[in-house]
Amino acid sequence: MKRLIFLLLAFVSLTVSGQSVENRLSPSTVGCDSVPVQQHMKFMGIPIDGTLTSFTKELEKKGLKHIESLDSEEIKFCVGDFAGYDDCYIQVIAISPENSRVVAVGVTFPFSEQWSDLASKYNNLKRRLTSKYGEPATCVERFQASTQPDDDFMKMLYVKQDRCEYESNFVTEEGYIVLNIVHTNKGGYNLSYVSLLYVDWINRENMEQDVMDDL
Repeated sequence: MKRLIFLLLAFVSLTVSGQSVENRLSPSTVGCDSVPVQQHMKFMGIPIDGTLTSFTKELEKKGLKHIESLDSEEIKFCVGDFAGYDDCYIQVIAISPENSRVVAVGVTFPFSEQWSDLASKYNNLKRRLTSKYGEPATCVERFQASTQPDDDFMKMLYVKQDRCEYESNFVTEEGYIVLNIVHTNKGGYNLSYVSLLYVDWINRENMEQDVMDDL
């Protein structure tokens, strides 16, 4: 069962709020039209740059465990402690299968079955990110309903029905961070969790250039 959950994570980590990573890695997504940057975004103090292999080795130095069995040509997986939470899954994402330079890093926090747990993780992380990076550039926190639910049972029900929109975007000079509550129902697993995605502006532009070069 654990193996199946790992494989499922390998699949669902490619999307954030139903959008592909490629679509997510867009300046316009977070209200930024230009990218005048000189330095790389950092994750756990490590610049989001270099190859998948070199970046993953830096994460291992931080105490994370590399799960080689889940790796693909453009994603490497690690597991470990992050921001005070145990057993987080880290996804190191490359520009493309042909270009192994790292462009983004995703974090999947432990799965939750209770709204109170999801909300606690989301709010704690939002508070800490706000303290470090300032107020979110964009923030949506609502349920798709004519009236907003006022009890935890209904809120969690809406999460499982994909009617929960909780997302905060933090923009910095080096990149941006997406914090959100995610639900997926794939492979027989009904999973709800909090997710983070760190995107580096410089390598996001390199990713776009790779696409333009193909045209």
